[in-house]
Amino acid sequence: MEQEFVKNQTELNPKDEDEKDEMSQIDELRGDPVEIGTLEEFVDEEHAIISTNNGPNYYVTILSFVDKD
Repeated sequence: MEQEFVKNQTELNPKDEDEKDEMSQIDELRGDPVEIGTLEEFVDEEHAIISTNNGPNYYVTILSFVDKD
C-alpha cells in the first residue's frame, strides 16, 4: 500500500508543476486589466487627463498611434 501511495505521488507531482506553468502562461497572456475612460482634456502633446465611470481621474501618457484630432 505504501508503494502504491509513493507511486501515485510521483505521478501527480509533475502534473501539478505542469498546471502551475500553464497557469503562469495564461496570466501572461491575459496582461493588465484595461479600463475604459473618457478624455477630459489634453495636458500637453504627450499627456492627458482621463475620467472613468467609477469616478477617479487619471493623468496618462498618450500613445503615438492615438489620433489627437
